[in-house]
Amino acid sequence: LNLESAPTETSGLIYYEENAEEIERRMDFSELFNKLYAYGNGSGADQLTLAESSSTSNEYVEDSTSQSDYGTVTRVWEDQRYTDADNLYDAAVARLDRHKDPRIEYRASAIDLYRKFDVNQFELGKKVVVRDQQRGIDVTARVERVGKEDVTGKPGQIKVEIANQSKPFPDFGRVAYADD
Repeated sequence: LNLESAPTETSGLIYYEENAEEIERRMDFSELFNKLYAYGNGSGADQLTLAESSSTSNEYVEDSTSQSDYGTVTRVWEDQRYTDADNLYDAAVARLDRHKDPRIEYRASAIDLYRKFDVNQFELGKKVVVRDQQRGIDVTARVERVGKEDVTGKPGQIKVEIANQSKPFPDFGRVAYADD
């Protein structure tokens, strides 16, 4: 098993009316929250809270920019593995950072210019830029799926899906041990 870092350079451009016939945007708010109460080891009055860390006196962390954009969405997170308040705070900030913005997915019908001109390579995991001046879209995100609907009739026509966040990996542990 070899793990590699995802490439950071941009490998392609999807530009509406240049190499893309249509661009569709979907926003998923199901995983979004911008205020997080985090609790660690213990229970009741003895449970570890963020207020015990050296970084904050609050029992929560929040992102005010996300709150002004989407309203305040609060979640509670408990992880009994944390016995140190500063470690709990760092984990809560990292968790909040991953969930403070909605998942934005773009689907585009594009022309595969890489086959003929060696430009605009749409490969899984690589970054591409999506531009649609009519909708005010100018986003850099990773390719999640590339597909071809008609290999014989339109071999240069492809469907590209990109997103600003990867889909969360399912927690099979919770499913396996669910008591329902």
